[in-house]
Amino acid sequence: MTREVARTARGVARMAQILDAASAVFARVGYDRATTNAIAAEAGISPGSLYQFYADKAAIAAALGERLATELEQAQDAALADLDPTRVSLSELAERVLDPLVRFAVERPAFPELFAHAALPDAALAPVTAAKAALHERIADLLGRRMPHLDRAQAEEAARIAHLLVHGSMAEMAADPVVRREVTRAVVAYLATKERAAG
Repeated sequence: MTREVARTARGVARMAQILDAASAVFARVGYDRATTNAIAAEAGISPGSLYQFYADKAAIAAALGERLATELEQAQDAALADLDPTRVSLSELAERVLDPLVRFAVERPAFPELFAHAALPDAALAPVTAAKAALHERIADLLGRRMPHLDRAQAEEAARIAHLLVHGSMAEMAADPVVRREVTRAVVAYLATKERAAG
């Protein structure tokens, strides 16, 4: 992608169009089965036009991952900025953390595919890894504030386990309220064991 192309308003709009199309294709068939031809067709452009902006599927996934990571951070900021974890129940704390994630997955169906995919190419994996690390740190901070008896390593471990309980179920949580409720219950039950450890 040349800087000249990227700088034009038309180029920026075309890049967004390609990423929107990639989001739809990744959500529909998964990253592995998606092709640049399918993405170009979804965008209503030729493959040659697509290649003016992105070299391959991994580059598209990397750009989409960066966009999703930025949007996710903004959603989390809006949901958690004023949250005092010591003034809410564990259930409400879990809901406040999980709600923006589930809503995000509903509104952006490619999110579960990219963020739960363990075998993305390095270029595509980098923004996903950074977003997961940022979420992990945010959760560890909340747990550390709520459970001061945990040291930082213990708070990070609790955040990691809570994240793993949710990680593989995100698409199902977005699609099925029953799954969402039961996974949330599992997270709350696990965190309650950490909270009881204070006694």
